[in-house]
Amino acid sequence: MTKINAAVIVLANLLLAVVMLIVAQRSKPGREMELASEVRNSALPASEMDAQVLQQQLAEFRDEVRGVREAVVGFVRHPLATVQRSTGSCRAARRRGDQWIEEAGVNQFTDLRL
Repeated sequence: MTKINAAVIVLANLLLAVVMLIVAQRSKPGREMELASEVRNSALPASEMDAQVLQQQLAEFRDEVRGVREAVVGFVRHPLATVQRSTGSCRAARRRGDQWIEEAGVNQFTDLRL
């Protein structure tokens, strides 16, 4: 008897599932689905624009970091050349084996023995 009851329940569930599939195929999406599609379609261009702005900002940040890195590397390799480039008014001169910097127009010398 229990096997017959179990078979009846399985058949009832199968029949119910078939009926639900047929109803689901024939039903049309409601107003909520249209609204969700509309919101998605309107948000997509804004998201793409935000992504482009973010990509541009990251590229600018990358270039800035590269510039800082190049400046630091240049300073570590050639500290006096970096000072000369940054001031634009200094000129390096070698005298008697000592490193001298002459400031233009001031005529003061600084001994930079390294």
